[in-house]
Amino acid sequence: MHSSSEDHAFSLADEMQIGAAGAETFWRFRQLMLHGYKPNYEHSREDAFWFEHPRKSFAHRSVALYSTGVVRSIFAREDTVFERWDKEGFADFLRNVPHPNWWERSRETRQKIYTVIFAVILYSLLFLGIRIVTGMFK
Repeated sequence: MHSSSEDHAFSLADEMQIGAAGAETFWRFRQLMLHGYKPNYEHSREDAFWFEHPRKSFAHRSVALYSTGVVRSIFAREDTVFERWDKEGFADFLRNVPHPNWWERSRETRQKIYTVIFAVILYSLLFLGIRIVTGMFK
């Protein structure tokens, strides 16, 4: 069944506000990514994307970007919130975000490599142990 715009209670002004919120939200999403934040899909929900910064010592390491364009620092000591219309405050925040160095950017890759190395060593020791135990019964 085809629905028309007459079936909805939205006005043109409402549609324009939704469009403005969407544009600002996408812009903020991109800016967070350009400043080193990565989306954390495990904690993200339908109403907010969570972002993690690779620098563990950064006070605003975890932030949430809501569908309305609001950005909120999650675990910071002071409550830091940037409303959609606070473009200057958000720009100031971005200027203070440290750019991650190569060590911080490669953390996830190194963790995956360490996991593979640990699994290979564990299986090697298990295989060696089985060989020694079965050799004792011959």
